[in-house]
Amino acid sequence: MLGPRKGKGKAKVRAQSRETTKNVSKSKVATRKESFDSMEDELEEMTGAWIEVLQDEVKLLEYILARLKKGATPLSTALITARAQINAFEKKNQELRTMAENREKLKAWLATWVNTFIVHQGVPNYIEVTLLQDDYSRRRGCVSFTNRTHIMSQEAYPCKPFGNCVEDKIDVKLHLRDDEDGVCIQAFESNVQFTVEGNFETVAKTWSCGLTESSATA
Repeated sequence: MLGPRKGKGKAKVRAQSRETTKNVSKSKVATRKESFDSMEDELEEMTGAWIEVLQDEVKLLEYILARLKKGATPLSTALITARAQINAFEKKNQELRTMAENREKLKAWLATWVNTFIVHQGVPNYIEVTLLQDDYSRRRGCVSFTNRTHIMSQEAYPCKPFGNCVEDKIDVKLHLRDDEDGVCIQAFESNVQFTVEGNFETVAKTWSCGLTESSATA
């Protein structure tokens, strides 16, 4: 009799525990549902608040845009006017500068053209009649011819303190002959090429003077 009684008690306890667990689960589900409902309500409230804020911002921007369309502010008007005046001034200034440069070029060209018809008094020379006095053109006759090479070389190659390296050619040729003593040197020729930079007239006079002295000494 004792055995069956104990089994019935255990079954009754298990049934009570299952019922308790079921009640706890139902209460947890209900609690979670209530929390989810409250979270949804809070989210809806926050979304509604953000929508109201954005609507207010849109209204403010629309108001500012309408105000700007009606009329510009004094500062913006002044800036636009100043910028337009500056652009017009720069354009006019560039036009005037170009006109001045073109007039200077025309003036120089006309002066050069007029000078071709003026006879300049210089060193007496028959070429002075047609070739006038000017170091930078063909107007000075013999004086211009003698100085022009030096002037052009100085313009093309400015003077340097140590000069330029120039390899000049030296050529020596021997003439041999046979005599009673055998082969001997009959004569020799030397060809020395050197570079001189200077006024053509001065170099010519120096060369002529050297040749004259050499012939006189010989």
